[in-house]
Amino acid sequence: MSTKKETGISHVRERITRSQDRIIHLVNADRLRDLDEIWEAYYDVEEAILLSKIIFGGFDKPGKTRKLNVPTNFDFLKLSESEIRAKFESVGKCLSVAEGKLAQGSEDDMIEFLRRARDELKVMLLSPNRTSKKAPATRRTRRRIRT
Repeated sequence: MSTKKETGISHVRERITRSQDRIIHLVNADRLRDLDEIWEAYYDVEEAILLSKIIFGGFDKPGKTRKLNVPTNFDFLKLSESEIRAKFESVGKCLSVAEGKLAQGSEDDMIEFLRRARDELKVMLLSPNRTSKKAPATRRTRRRIRT
């Protein structure tokens, strides 16, 4: 009979594998710019991080401040295919290392590599083309703006 920790570890491994499979599918099916699939991969990595923090008591440890390095004019959808493939390869490497660290029992290192993979995926999702559309101003709002 498996313990709760062993069950939790298998759930984390499942999320990592699911995210790796999504990344592989995106590259092999030539769907490099499919933002919905990228979002699903991001979500799987985020779930793996959360489950890891629950299982290994990560909420009791102070975290470090993380900053995404995104150039001001960055647009994921305008990158070349080779640049996008390189980003997915980087994500895949981080996920593979995280899976290895999980097998070794190095929880803190595993969470760090999961965070690196998550950050890479997050940058892909922060495209300026996906900004929300504002509602058109009403007549009443326009009058206030003029005064």
